[in-house]
Amino acid sequence: MRAESSLFELTVLMVVVVVIAALAAFVFVGSIGGPGYQATIQDVTPSNSSEVIVDIQVRNLASAPATPTCVVDMSSPASAYTGEGTMTALQSIPARAWATYHISVPVTAGGATSVGIAWSSVSCH
Repeated sequence: MRAESSLFELTVLMVVVVVIAALAAFVFVGSIGGPGYQATIQDVTPSNSSEVIVDIQVRNLASAPATPTCVVDMSSPASAYTGEGTMTALQSIPARAWATYHISVPVTAGGATSVGIAWSSVSCH
């Protein structure tokens, strides 16, 4: 009986941690962008067991064209799997316009199917 109770408590604790992390990530991702850009992760698609393709949308908030460099940090719950990718746009984004980019990000230990938007972030400068 005690083992079942401990398992239940652990499960409830894990669910609470995941919900809190997801909410924090949602608020964090929504506020990211750095000076001059607003950036959001739109989609994450595994391309193989150790790599994902991340679709990001970047808005140039400036009044002049600008060329962003963006860093995508991928993670899974409890950061069991992680990855980082960097991209510099080949063309500038017009003032106050949006652009979409696809970034290949390597993920540790074959965890491509474990990382997701809720635990990941993007920032551009």
